[in-house]
Amino acid sequence: MPRSLSFRYDPALEDGAQRYLAARRGQDAQRPPPRAITPVAKVLTPLLRDTALTVTEMEARWEAIVGAALAKLTQPEKLTGAKESRTLTLRAHAAAAPMVQHQTGLILERLRLAGSDAVKLHIRHGAPVKPIANVTPLKRKLDATEAALLDTSLASIQDDGLRAALKRLGEAVTLRQ
Repeated sequence: MPRSLSFRYDPALEDGAQRYLAARRGQDAQRPPPRAITPVAKVLTPLLRDTALTVTEMEARWEAIVGAALAKLTQPEKLTGAKESRTLTLRAHAAAAPMVQHQTGLILERLRLAGSDAVKLHIRHGAPVKPIANVTPLKRKLDATEAALLDTSLASIQDDGLRAALKRLGEAVTLRQ
């Protein structure tokens, strides 16, 4: 026959146990793993501090850097040279080259504010290359029956923008077949 356990209630032990549990409540049983960003940041911060604006980034923000008027006439081409004496080569219309040369100081200052490390500008004569259009123009228009069929199939769409986009897509698909 198993023996029954008998114990006495000790208020001092009970208070000690309550204090121990209160101090441990809400704490993790194990320490969480260290965050991965901490060692990565220690390595990358000095490296990223030395990076500057690339030509691709310049092209994307060129209008904001030099203004709308100069952006139509010029285009950044390449960066050459060491970090201390980096030269930005610009392609500019021949007629606009004197205007660009006159504003060299202002352009370099704006480039520095944008994050570039260019110290000099070299102007190359030539028209800026136009970006390739994303959309190919249609060779012909839809005839009346094709247009009516497309309009009736899109009549149930409530959103005007979505309906217009789907109409353009439908025209392109119909004309490609």
